[in-house]
Amino acid sequence: MIRLSLLLLLVISSYAFYKFSSMNTTTIQEEILLSKPTYTAKNLKTTIFNEKGIPYKTLFTKSLEHYKFIDQTDLSNITFSYTINNEENNKSKSSSISNETWTIVSDYGVLDGNDRLSLRSNVKATTDRKDSIINTIESDYLEIDFGVSEIRTPSKVYLKGNQLYNYGYNLKGNFKTNNYSLLKGCHAKYEIKND
Repeated sequence: MIRLSLLLLLVISSYAFYKFSSMNTTTIQEEILLSKPTYTAKNLKTTIFNEKGIPYKTLFTKSLEHYKFIDQTDLSNITFSYTINNEENNKSKSSSISNETWTIVSDYGVLDGNDRLSLRSNVKATTDRKDSIINTIESDYLEIDFGVSEIRTPSKVYLKGNQLYNYGYNLKGNFKTNNYSLLKGCHAKYEIKND
């Protein structure tokens, strides 16, 4: 009886050890799979068009790694152009500006599945509008939510324009409305040019 009990205990222990070791192997394999990108690309340029066939987002990156399981794309050496159609915003205004394009460059970035781009290291955004009060935004970190055309950063940021130089922290802004706020430590210099 004791031999039968020992044999039964040995069989149950062996089965438990087998299940435990196979579960760990599966977990390790899954972790390896999740840590590898689903696909990679080098020197990629892609353009997204709106419903009228007009390009409104263009991305160039030296390298890209997409991770399907976490719906994230890692980018390096990025140049991103984002065109805002301001026709809807200008219906009640007397402005004749219909489109404005911002070109954003950065060393690194992450694009998530919710159409949000987080940029870091040498981030610089410039607009093609010559009459814009703010035509350059510089920071070490910048988040862009393309769904609502908002930008934000908790980091130090520099805003430059034709007659404006402003810096501070906690930028919140909107590309469509051209409203930008520095919520902390704001310092500004305005110049009036007499022509």
